[in-house]
Amino acid sequence: MPEEEVYGTYIAFEHKNWRDEDSMPWVDRKSWPNTTRVQYDYHDPKQEWYNGAKTTRAFYVTEPYYDEGGSEITMVSLTVPVFDTASNFVGVAGADLSLDRVRQMVRAARFSRAVESGRAGTNEFAYLVSRTGKIIAHPNEELMFRKGFPGADVKSRPGGEAVAAKPEGFVETTVDGKRRLVYWATSPLTG
Repeated sequence: MPEEEVYGTYIAFEHKNWRDEDSMPWVDRKSWPNTTRVQYDYHDPKQEWYNGAKTTRAFYVTEPYYDEGGSEITMVSLTVPVFDTASNFVGVAGADLSLDRVRQMVRAARFSRAVESGRAGTNEFAYLVSRTGKIIAHPNEELMFRKGFPGADVKSRPGGEAVAAKPEGFVETTVDGKRRLVYWATSPLTG
């Protein structure tokens, strides 16, 4: 897998104690090519990456989080439940994506769209919001989720109340005394 796309991959087993050496084979950029171990009980209901896939029994994308005690970066986890041939839940397999890569992709989209439209530098930009309304990627880095800061609420941004109220649409708003349009859509996969 391309290094810039995935930070780490793993499989975590349901019926093993998290302290067991083989309970969660995990490889990330820091440990490659060796496995490493988590230092916490991934079975804990607070561990969204594990319990989201376990509970929904489907592909799951976490809210952004700072992986304290693990990778020590801001990330999202993409996880799937794992079943045996008799459809018994075995555990969760997943991949972690660094928010740095996601943020680069949002910045690239901003530049590409401005160049395509012939209006580079006209203050057009894209930003990304989590399903709970926290800013993940934005040209103003002070608004973004990071260690110790949950991210600014989308409602605090121009047009943000409308964004939070409906899954898709557009609204006219004023920014720095200028008329602006805000367009948005919700990803069906991640919310």
